[in-house]
Amino acid sequence: MRVSFIIPDGGGFVKLDAGWIFRYHGPDNEVMTMQYLCAPMEGVTGDLFRQAQRQTFPAADSYYTPFLSPTANRTFSPRELREIEPAHNAGIHVVPQLMGHCAEDFLWMAGRLADMGYDEVNFNLGCPSNTVTAKKKGAGLLTEPDLLRRFFDAVFAACPLPVSVKTRLGKATAETFPALLELYNDYPICELIVHPRVQADQYHGHPDLDMFAYALAHSRAPVCYNGDLFDAPAVRAFQARFPTVERVMLGRGLNDDEVNYAPSEHCNEKTAAILEYLNTHLTEDVSIDALADTFYLSKYYMMRMFRAETGFTIHGYLTDKRLRVARDLIAQGMRTTDACFQCGYHDYSAFSRAYKKRFQVSPREDLTKGAQ
Repeated sequence: MRVSFIIPDGGGFVKLDAGWIFRYHGPDNEVMTMQYLCAPMEGVTGDLFRQAQRQTFPAADSYYTPFLSPTANRTFSPRELREIEPAHNAGIHVVPQLMGHCAEDFLWMAGRLADMGYDEVNFNLGCPSNTVTAKKKGAGLLTEPDLLRRFFDAVFAACPLPVSVKTRLGKATAETFPALLELYNDYPICELIVHPRVQADQYHGHPDLDMFAYALAHSRAPVCYNGDLFDAPAVRAFQARFPTVERVMLGRGLNDDEVNYAPSEHCNEKTAAILEYLNTHLTEDVSIDALADTFYLSKYYMMRMFRAETGFTIHGYLTDKRLRVARDLIAQGMRTTDACFQCGYHDYSAFSRAYKKRFQVSPREDLTKGAQ
């Protein structure tokens, strides 16, 4: 979404109706913001990953489990039980992803998940694996519109939870996608997550952004984007082209610490106020004691709260923010010594050491690279 007020140079926490969200400058100095979802990756983004990720970085707005397979025996596998155990997902919003083609089995599992307190399930129509698609699952179901319609008829008539759908454009060609989207539009899908490749592409080539634009223009359901957003520049370029898209699903890009995000529900007003203060006093000497006095907090409580809700220590946040501001200034052609003092450092040697540790290149190397 686009909101018409300004945030500090380089980014910062801003106040929206829903809370405080960290975002950065977009075109014409408008604040650019979107929600970030953690993509399901089999063998990678399990319950241990989710907790480790949210303790290392600010938590994603939602995490999608690697797919669960509802079967006729009406049982969860040990792996599936571990994935959905509420205690393993404390403090984060998790959406179980289901994959199959039997509506009765899907409804059984959705009912169990509703009983466990989940508020949404996601249906996988995007997995391109040949072993999966051969069973008419994942993207393999996209070539079976009659079967898919019968499945949706049964599911949306009786599912106790909202259902989102993650989809590819088709199996072999994107030309089938408009008809597929018409089918989706016949059902109350709560969100359509579009990976704009076909199954045959696997993960090769480039996402078809023109076809994603078609989905955005013609889908009745809210549309979320997924595909090849591996770092902050890619996210910003995508957002510049599609400024109305409010949600993107990230895989590897979620752990790029320059993709700055923090869901509003995980950031209370005190923390948000502290962040706003730090952003507006970035070039000043900020002591923990003075900060605690400013906000009438015990400094030890304040430090624990800040770390728990942002993933940073206060000193770590200031250091990281100052260095990113300095790198932006250097990229614009500013001399490295001027950037050093402009971002709040008083000693160039300390600045250069911190910069190289953070970015693996020296400030002068960045300046030379930017001038080429």
